[in-house]
Parts: sequence; structure tokens; C-alpha cells
Amino acid sequence: MPDQASPSPEGHAGGDRRPSTSKEKEAFSSGGQRHFDPHWVYNLRADGNAWIRVARRNRPVRAWVSQGEERERIYQELCRQGRSTVMYQKMCARRELPLVVLRDRSATA
Repeated sequence: MPDQASPSPEGHAGGDRRPSTSKEKEAFSSGGQRHFDPHWVYNLRADGNAWIRVARRNRPVRAWVSQGEERERIYQELCRQGRSTVMYQKMCARRELPLVVLRDRSATA
């Protein structure tokens, strides 16, 4: 694991075709062809409470890296929506592309 955290995310938000009432979105991050995940993914694994910026507003989210059946379902849906997910997975062929789920915390607060 890298020893420093990065303040700037290198991710891509997916799941944009879900109905707007959904309180969860997905994001993925390849980190290019590096052999490790982007620093912000390690930060989310350590503490899933995060903030994202949507339409010029900061929103509190709970974030986690999906695994198992949840990850497979999300991966298949993102692949169905477009080719970029497969392209990013190929770029990080030595490791699994992190698929992060973001759940809106403002609705539950």
C-alpha cells in the first residue's frame, strides 16, 4: 500500500442511468496501469465516511469497495452501459478494478 494519501480523486462516477431517486451510485478508479489502487481508494477502505461534489454542492456519503456478488452485479451493469469499464479493467490487469459504492448520507441524517 502506498504510504501517502492523495487529496485528489482519480475516479469515474458510474451508474448515472439509475433512476434519480436512487440513494446509491457507483464509482470506479483504475489508477492507470499502476500495480496499486489510487490513494483515495485506500482512504475509503480506512474510513468510508466521505464527501463528494455533485452539481456544485458537497454531499456526505458512506463509501465502500464492493466485493463478491455485489461487485459482480455492479461490474456487469457498468459493462452493459458502456465500454469504458472493460477498458479500465484491462489497464489494471494485475489487480481487480475497485468499484466503490457511494450511499447518500444526507437523507439518513
